[in-house]
Amino acid sequence: SLVNPLFFTFTSPLACSLTRSKKTCEDFKGKYVLLDFWASTCGPCVYDIKNKYASIYEKYHDAGFEILGIAEDSSDVIRKFKEKHAMPWITVADGDHENELLKRFDIHSFPTLYLIGPDGRICAEDMEARIKLEELLARYLKDFE
Repeated sequence: SLVNPLFFTFTSPLACSLTRSKKTCEDFKGKYVLLDFWASTCGPCVYDIKNKYASIYEKYHDAGFEILGIAEDSSDVIRKFKEKHAMPWITVADGDHENELLKRFDIHSFPTLYLIGPDGRICAEDMEARIKLEELLARYLKDFE
């Protein structure tokens, strides 16, 4: 597959209004990253966050797995959402920035998912990434288990 155009266009720091941290693509190099474009009003997004992502993140994070959530919502909405649901990964409240990232990547539906490999290439996207995420990580990070 081609070098992922999404991942390497994150050249300017992403202001994460919840953690006040700044991240660039360099912070994620060498890791498997689930790039998750989502919204708090998206039923499948909320289901996956509540029922799948937290346990997968906990299981594989130390092996080099990260989740970067990019939410359509404002930081106030995300803060309240995080009070109810375990989300230890970075979430960008794109709603605070006029949904700049959603527009830049032409995202029109949720969830939109990309599993990015350590080399910056797309390993899986959308339904495959959503349904087979843990299976894919188990295969890619098999030396960890």
